[in-house]
Amino acid sequence: MEQFKLSLDGVSDFNDAISRLITFGGNVIQRRVISILKYFGASKISKLVNTGLMLIPDEIDIPSTNIYIQGGVTKNARIV
Repeated sequence: MEQFKLSLDGVSDFNDAISRLITFGGNVIQRRVISILKYFGASKISKLVNTGLMLIPDEIDIPSTNIYIQGGVTKNARIV
């Protein structure tokens, strides 16, 4: 798996610092997820991910309006 890398356009020191911080955070999260997968095994993690996917709503109502956001994840999404 390739390392996570974020690149922001710009030459300022702030952009460079933010890019490095987000890249570092992404790499830490990636290593933790890989470590958890090795410890628990993919079958236990896939059940957790599938449960999380089922919690994502298909429609999000915007309060005090007749507007809603339609989207989400299909009900048939599964990680095997």
